[in-house]
Amino acid sequence: YLPIPFVGVPVLDRYPQCKFVLGDALDPAEMTNIRALCERSLVGQAPSVIAIDVNGNREIDGVLKCLKSVINQDWKQQPRLIIVKSRYLYWQLKKEDDSFKKI
Repeated sequence: YLPIPFVGVPVLDRYPQCKFVLGDALDPAEMTNIRALCERSLVGQAPSVIAIDVNGNREIDGVLKCLKSVINQDWKQQPRLIIVKSRYLYWQLKKEDDSFKKI
């Protein structure tokens, strides 16, 4: 596991009960390795939460490609929650869904 900085405090120190993995969701081999590591560490279960940071302003097609890469993994159990940090995804949802505009 990689120590990932979180507001100046290493995440592993702040959340010692959690396991964190950093990887490239667009690299199929790396995503497969991440899934396998999660399942080994969690006794065959998927992680409960996956966070995707698209690393800047990636166009909507790139955001969806990252999301599909995670969703389409051969998980033994799908993650409970997938968080995607993306302005383009937010703007697209806001543009297409009238109920979303109230947020």
